[in-house]
Amino acid sequence: MKVALGKTMHEKLRFFYEKELFIAKELINSKRFQKSWHHLERAHIIAQPYAIEHTIVHWKMLCFGFKIK
Repeated sequence: MKVALGKTMHEKLRFFYEKELFIAKELINSKRFQKSWHHLERAHIIAQPYAIEHTIVHWKMLCFGFKIK
């Protein structure tokens, strides 16, 4: 898979990426960690070709790990 350095995510794809991150955050806040991780993984898959968004998801996954210890 090619990484699109400097390329912005298409608007329609960004909608789903942001939706997955939003759902993950809501589930983390309600301590539904397994479901939250599922949505982080989905955001990760969507973001893989886009360096910035992919890095953001990795950061959120790391924060998730710290939160649940």
